[in-house]
Amino acid sequence: MQQVVENIGYAEHSQPHNLTADELALIGRARDAYLSLSQVSCTACRYCMPCPNGVDIPRIFELYNDAIMYNDTRHPRWASMVIFREF
Repeated sequence: MQQVVENIGYAEHSQPHNLTADELALIGRARDAYLSLSQVSCTACRYCMPCPNGVDIPRIFELYNDAIMYNDTRHPRWASMVIFREF
């Protein structure tokens, strides 16, 4: 409950354009670093679905991006085996 009260207090005092130029620059750098780790720019809108071959395209892109982002190809390989086994 204390966190809820604190969050309400922050919301009551926040206004548009409250961030300083340094804070905005930091957010921009964090955004750019995050985007540089996503190899496939997929919003998971599912416009490409259904795939005529039964592939969950957004999920495959998510697994691929996660493998790149976390430098871990073990999980995506396991997950893709589970996805394709469903067919």
